[in-house]
Amino acid sequence: MKYTWLGVLLAANLVLAGCGMFSKSDDREYSEAAGISMERALRSAKAKVPGKAVEAKLDKYEGRVVYKIDIIDSNDKKRQVYVNAENGKVIRADKE
Repeated sequence: MKYTWLGVLLAANLVLAGCGMFSKSDDREYSEAAGISMERALRSAKAKVPGKAVEAKLDKYEGRVVYKIDIIDSNDKKRQVYVNAENGKVIRADKE
């Protein structure tokens, strides 16, 4: 099931990229800078904020390439977790 969800997330990102929502050069830069897989980033995020991941994407935060992951926690609150895409460390976890 988790692989199906990851596939849906990746497909959604590709569709948005094709619509011009993301710059192709930014996508390439982010992908090249990512030293870890999205699956590893999800494990790191869920270790920090247990719950269900509902969205994940590569992004930039404070000059670093990160996986920005939205998680619904045990209190049904949406949390954003930023995972360093180079080393897998959680940089920040916010409540929305």
